[in-house]
Amino acid sequence: MGDDDDRDCVEHVWVLDGAYMRAGRSTLEYGCSRCGAVSVRPANWSGRGGE
Repeated sequence: MGDDDDRDCVEHVWVLDGAYMRAGRSTLEYGCSRCGAVSVRPANWSGRGGE
């Protein structure tokens, strides 16, 4: 596995890469500063589940 393979990353360090408005919905895009993996979430997402 290479240095940029997100499976090698034991714990992602998410950094906000951008906020986007698409078709009336806001999304936040995060990138892992260690491996470069990308995560896209709704702007109102709390990460606590059940919401």
